[in-house]
Amino acid sequence: MADTHRINFEPVDIEMEVGEQENILDAAFRQGIHLMHGCREGRCSACKSYVLDGDIQMENYSTFACNDAEVEEGFVLLCRSHAFSDCTIELLNFDEDELLSGIAIQDVRTRVVAIEPMTKDIVSLRLRPVEPATYEFKSGQYSDLQIPGTEEHRSFSMATTQSMETTTTCPCWAFGAGCSPTVSASAPSRREQTTALMRARRGSCRSRGRGDIRRRRTSCRSSRGA
Repeated sequence: MADTHRINFEPVDIEMEVGEQENILDAAFRQGIHLMHGCREGRCSACKSYVLDGDIQMENYSTFACNDAEVEEGFVLLCRSHAFSDCTIELLNFDEDELLSGIAIQDVRTRVVAIEPMTKDIVSLRLRPVEPATYEFKSGQYSDLQIPGTEEHRSFSMATTQSMETTTTCPCWAFGAGCSPTVSASAPSRREQTTALMRARRGSCRSRGRGDIRRRRTSCRSSRGA
């Protein structure tokens, strides 16, 4: 079986490739396709879609977001779905103007240039892109920050725009000694030597659903009536 498959989205007639090891929503982000989503953890139903044809496995999702009856009928959550064949998927929620206007996910190595207290529990984390030298993002997006060589990572929203300056500023909740846990290992004297990995994401509020967690393989061919 091939490791990469073709996904066709209806009724918008958009095609993309997806690897078996990545979920369909992340594959769309990687290729600059902005699909509707919310929690990205299988707990809401913002990315719920309908499988018209193909073999899809869905894992670690809540039955509050997609119950057993819906799964049997062919509904899936794209944030929890892996394709194991070429598939045709019907999008239930989409904005046609937004679909192809997204920015593909970037991995950007940055340097921490400032950590400044804003209030007693919020600090401003200022980062400068190193490689590549620019960091593209839109209003409403957030970044996943990771310290290289560690498992530490956390998501932060941007407080600046691309047009304002060459650095990107993120407001962060302060912990302990007054800085975010993701950068707490950086003493003030070493800030210029500290790097962080930024990855642009389309932002949204996280929502937590109730219900059982399921792992299901769904092999579907559309049988819905008109």
